[in-house]
Amino acid sequence: MDNKQILYAPSSHLKLIEIGNNQFSVYLTNHIVNLLKNPNYIDYPQVGTIFNSQEQFGCIETGKLTFSLSLPFAGEILEVNAELPITIEQAINNVEDAFLCVIKIVELDYGQSLVNEEEYNEYIGL
Repeated sequence: MDNKQILYAPSSHLKLIEIGNNQFSVYLTNHIVNLLKNPNYIDYPQVGTIFNSQEQFGCIETGKLTFSLSLPFAGEILEVNAELPITIEQAINNVEDAFLCVIKIVELDYGQSLVNEEEYNEYIGL
């Protein structure tokens, strides 16, 4: 992940790591992983799905809550990670394997809705 642009979508608590050509791997932030603890169900988006800004493209359920997956820009799902580590320990210890999906951003003006790590930490009060 060296020299890759890392951005955060504060409103959805997702972390995006650039892989090139407007494509990003999408991860849960550590903040939301700690809140979700051990999810019991993940509704993955289908490859090829095109979603609009703020449109739900999947969800993660625990026994007590449902976390909707959405991003502040339009995109297309290129890949999903059906092997996503399901426990908090697995997600934290296997960061490379803990991506939710790979997306291609199709909306050119997405910069204002994404922040760097310092700005995200400020957003969540760290």
